[in-house]
Amino acid sequence: MRFTVIKNLERERPMRWLIAAMTVTILLALAGHALWLILAYGATPAQILQRIAGEEEAFIDPLPFAELLLQAHTDLFFALMSLALLAAVYIRFTKESPVTAAAVTTLFASALLAPIALLMVPLAGMAAVLLWIAASGLWHLLALHMGISSLLALGRSR
Repeated sequence: MRFTVIKNLERERPMRWLIAAMTVTILLALAGHALWLILAYGATPAQILQRIAGEEEAFIDPLPFAELLLQAHTDLFFALMSLALLAAVYIRFTKESPVTAAAVTTLFASALLAPIALLMVPLAGMAAVLLWIAASGLWHLLALHMGISSLLALGRSR
């Protein structure tokens, strides 16, 4: 994370390209992650609940808790790695303000809440599904905003 200590990024063209490539890669990974969640669990709250909790009448078995735990662990690791880099870039290119601090705090809080809500689905049902959708959607959208804002700021800093 050398880009956080370089004072004059305008002179460091290779580092600017590296930051841009890393940000685009993270944005593509976020889009892929969101698409994978939709394909794996469903696009509607009812589909997600049916996939995770199962449905006796339709002979759909519930997902084993170990699978949900593995998904939560994978999501936490993905969020930690990608959002730490994305937040560092965002903080580097935006002015220090309460809005920036609130955005980064909300990003990490919602990224931590999403896997917890996923683990609660077998116990809490639809309420946990809605919380998971809201938290996952929020952190994906905030990360998208931060990535695009960082790329625009990087382009303006020439």
